Amino acid sequence: MVSALAAVNGLGFLAFTLPRRMQEQGFASRIETVRVEAARQKEARATAEAEARLVRQNDADSRRLLDEVLPKEEVAISSTLAEVEKLLATPGLKVAARSFAREEEGPGVVRVNIRAPLEGGYRDLTALLLAVERSKAFLTVDSVGFREKKETGTGGQVVLQIGISAWFRRVEGKTRAE
Repeated sequence: MVSALAAVNGLGFLAFTLPRRMQEQGFASRIETVRVEAARQKEARATAEAEARLVRQNDADSRRLLDEVLPKEEVAISSTLAEVEKLLATPGLKVAARSFAREEEGPGVVRVNIRAPLEGGYRDLTALLLAVERSKAFLTVDSVGFREKKETGTGGQVVLQIGISAWFRRVEGKTRAE
């Protein structure tokens, strides 16, 4: 009788309890999978929202740059390039030559690249860089290359290859040919 009772109990376990436990384990596993996926989706949403805020801020900054900061090319190019020439003529510096190149940098933005090799003392060169930084014109220093002048009797003179860009707003509808 005990063995019959054990057999009925075993059949009950196999018929009801075991499938129920397996179902509960499957539910627990699926619940954990859903939790992990929900956390991943929440993180992805937070990342997308942060990127959307960044894009909106970049758009606002771009509009401000074009509307308020960059001068109109046809109005300011002459005075800006004259100011750059004045900066390059800083006392103590010798300018060997200079080159200018105008480029369209995107919708409504024009960049004039100015390249110039300069000779002078370190203090004169750093004074030039500070003057460029303080300029009212929208200028950027794109590249700077130093090397010591090897000639005898130059007394600490260095040669600087500098790249400066002047930035302007191009009025829509205007092109270089107009």
